[in-house]
Amino acid sequence: MHYLNGLGVRLVVWKPLLVLAAVTAFLLIVFFHPVPDKPVPVLVLHKADPERQQVPLANWTYNPSHDHDTLTFTSSQCASAFPDLFAELDRSVAFWTARGGIDRADIDIDWRGDAAVRAKIVSNQLYIVESKNAMHGGYRERTLGVLHSIHRALLTSLESVPDIEFSFTVDDMSLLPVEGSRTIWTFARRTADDFMDRLWLMPDFNFWAWPSIGGSFANMQRRVRQDTKLEALMTAKIPQVVWRGVRWTNEQIRGALIDATMGKGWADVQVIDWSNQTDLALKKLSRSYSGRLNYLLNCRSVPIIHDLSWTTHYYHLLSASGPMQNYIAVQANFSDLEDKVYYYLIEHPDEAQRIADNAVATFRDRYTSPAAEVCYWRHLFKAWASVSFQLDLEERGVTYEEYMWV
Repeated sequence: MHYLNGLGVRLVVWKPLLVLAAVTAFLLIVFFHPVPDKPVPVLVLHKADPERQQVPLANWTYNPSHDHDTLTFTSSQCASAFPDLFAELDRSVAFWTARGGIDRADIDIDWRGDAAVRAKIVSNQLYIVESKNAMHGGYRERTLGVLHSIHRALLTSLESVPDIEFSFTVDDMSLLPVEGSRTIWTFARRTADDFMDRLWLMPDFNFWAWPSIGGSFANMQRRVRQDTKLEALMTAKIPQVVWRGVRWTNEQIRGALIDATMGKGWADVQVIDWSNQTDLALKKLSRSYSGRLNYLLNCRSVPIIHDLSWTTHYYHLLSASGPMQNYIAVQANFSDLEDKVYYYLIEHPDEAQRIADNAVATFRDRYTSPAAEVCYWRHLFKAWASVSFQLDLEERGVTYEEYMWV
């Protein structure tokens, strides 16, 4: 065991326009413009909302105007507020139940060269047991974001959390071995790869904050809700598609986008030059899922998304058809992009408005709220515990509070 600062922890250590953002896993268009006899259960709500602090649970329904930032929902309140949030966790539980459960060896991180952490929760206290180059370079803000999010979910829980030990990676790709039974918490999995069914999906680190890109996620949501230009109707916005990014990180997808929009009057697509200091804010782009989608879905926009090969903890909530449609589907080579842009944005802005409003209602108001994020984390703890090994009482690791000094 290596020691760091005397701690027994092994450390093998962003004028009106419409924006189209295509990252590795998706394409997004964003518009920028202009009293009973006996006690009954009650909700414990945000202190800034005293009128709703004593609402009987049986009479309560989730209201984003009041409950968006509430971090103290119980498991029953989470289920009521976010009934469709936990599909990925249900999948993981079913998968591991069929395999007989998770053993201690399954969470080893010896196969990862970096960006991995092994941790445990005992009596609602978070400990870091092992870290493999997770606090170096670009991984540091990711690791801190995940640990802060877990700690917040624990600190605000009104219910006890099961004692568990687990591991997670903050890389865009888990790099999970194809063979064997290794498993890890990660941001995304490729749905076509059966071996990735062993993965458990956790919220992206930027749901806490992405300092180099968008700052605090909760604060970003507050600013967007108050921005009258971003909230303007589709008819008040210029229907021009704008994208900035690099081509080489995914030639198949990004190259197709650049080629499909070249010379088009409805598109403003340019490649980023990373040597230009003004472009550095967009440098950190993913190789699998999209970290930017979390932010772009918060604008009253019309998402246009190509066929997805990766999924995250909430992508199952994307709907391409029906009354709750919240994005427009296009082919991965963008051959139908121009037709979709003209149909929705030029010829049928009323349909575009409906889709944009649905996207806000689904994601900004509900499923990417701070309230939903802590609910997901706490459900993850319980789901993991239901199929995982029993935690021993061996004194290993350092507390979250100590680790923040590393």
